[in-house]
Amino acid sequence: MTNICELVHVDTKEAEFTWVRRWGVRGNVEVRLDRCLASLSWLYSWDSFNCCTLPRLCFDHNPILMSFSNIFGAGQSLFQFRRMWLEHGGFQGFVKQCWDFVHLHGCPLTILQHKLRILCKSLRTWNWEVFGDVHRRVHTDLADLVSLQHDISISGGSNANYARECELQANLFETLRLQELFWKEKSRLRWLAEGTVFQDPLAIQNYILENCTDLFANHADYSDMGLICRIIPSTVTDVENGPLMAIPSSKEIFLAVKNMDPDSAPGPDGFNGPFFMSCWQIVGEDVTAAIQHFFHT
Repeated sequence: MTNICELVHVDTKEAEFTWVRRWGVRGNVEVRLDRCLASLSWLYSWDSFNCCTLPRLCFDHNPILMSFSNIFGAGQSLFQFRRMWLEHGGFQGFVKQCWDFVHLHGCPLTILQHKLRILCKSLRTWNWEVFGDVHRRVHTDLADLVSLQHDISISGGSNANYARECELQANLFETLRLQELFWKEKSRLRWLAEGTVFQDPLAIQNYILENCTDLFANHADYSDMGLICRIIPSTVTDVENGPLMAIPSSKEIFLAVKNMDPDSAPGPDGFNGPFFMSCWQIVGEDVTAAIQHFFHT
């Protein structure tokens, strides 16, 4: 029932079992009878929610308490996965910790979407605590380097100053590289030519007119000559239909993810191809289960 209705068993904290029968030591029975079910639309309606059991008082059931709230408000920006996160040494461990922390039962599609939603919120906090504002980091690193070089020019410098200068230069170079990667993804467009830098809008316009005109052309002279019907048979044999109707294997799903365009804009949830490829060992099982469930139903 929960699979057909695409419901999720919300993870309940505190007591593992919610009903007891006390008939002495040998007759003691504890069972999980009470559960909290939620639809995906309900889960998406709240920024945070929590489900826990309360102590049993005069009944043999534990009451279940559900709390939920919108703490971020309506003005929060859309989430978008940043490829610069992949270069951080602790990224994989953080994703695994968040992914394994959520324990849900129900529709695989709903479980995957819910886990991605929880990971999205966690990555927002992680990004701010670990990376911070990349533009502010560029400004800070640049100011530190300028200040140190100014002091060296006045005092003549020392070995410690020179070593510190090399360190600041490396930090600034790395921060500038991350900022460049940020702006490349922020544009949500594929660069017209990888590594090509246009100095003015007129150069961009000329490049589009010279190379992209056919992409926007209106082929008004198209007419159906029946070529497809003559070349492609109109029937499919049972032998051919078997593979077409087969549920995709985990290997096929992985190859499809691997062939995703890494430079395309992410989907509505903000996660793109590079995320799934880099974290496939962590999220692959849930992604495969969700896709196979889609084809089954």
